[in-house]
Amino acid sequence: MLINLIKYDYMKKWRHTRFFLIAYIVIEALLLFYINTLPLGKIASSAFSVSNSGDTSFSLDPGNINYGYVMAAGIFFLVVGIFSLYSIVEGIIVYNWDLSGKQSPLELMLPYPGWKKVLSKLISTGFNILVFGILTTIFTLLFVHQLGDKTAIFDPSVNLLKLLYEKSPSPLGSSFISLLLTLINSSLTFLYICFCITVSRAINNKNKASVLISILIFIVGLIVKHYLNLFTVMFPIYQFDILGKINTLSYLLLNIASLIVVFFSASWLIDNKIES
Repeated sequence: MLINLIKYDYMKKWRHTRFFLIAYIVIEALLLFYINTLPLGKIASSAFSVSNSGDTSFSLDPGNINYGYVMAAGIFFLVVGIFSLYSIVEGIIVYNWDLSGKQSPLELMLPYPGWKKVLSKLISTGFNILVFGILTTIFTLLFVHQLGDKTAIFDPSVNLLKLLYEKSPSPLGSSFISLLLTLINSSLTFLYICFCITVSRAINNKNKASVLISILIFIVGLIVKHYLNLFTVMFPIYQFDILGKINTLSYLLLNIASLIVVFFSASWLIDNKIES
């Protein structure tokens, strides 16, 4: 069953992901603790102002900047970015290892069709991204909350969360569609990279040669996709606005079609060229 394969793939990931997860939690917790010890009160009086119309503006005198806080905040968001990318990079590396037999010599002998193996890799990687994404959201909210406590951002006259909500151009429906588009584009990116790896392994399973082939296929694919995107601009079919960005139905259909093509192409290559 597909669910058993997903469990198997995720348990493989968990063997090394757990250490990165623990490191992520510890580093961010220490940074938040350090930020909490910094005196930021003098920023409050000069950073935010409210006009007679009720609009909130932000201005900051360089003399009022706490550079220890700026450095800690920079490291905080750098760590967030690194560990957010880790889930995707780890998924690609594990996929490559599985096809080469490095992860397990018997990996290619699992009694599952290629499409289940590719889908399992996508879902297990997506779950990893979800876990790190939830942690990132929690840490970011804690960071904003600490900033609010120290700078009076959550004062009734200067409420950051209310400000962000009021300035948000997105109703619930648009947010859902935006999430769906992000999911399609992210899945396409991951599967396209997996497709490039699969093609290279089907042609030549030697590490150095396969890496070069993967890069060449990736570049060629990007060029082809670029010209296809230009075609969708010429023939948009239907245009719609999501989060202030104009999207076209033809571009959406192209991404869905590309997603299907790379998914089944990678699956076919696994079944007929790599495992045969």
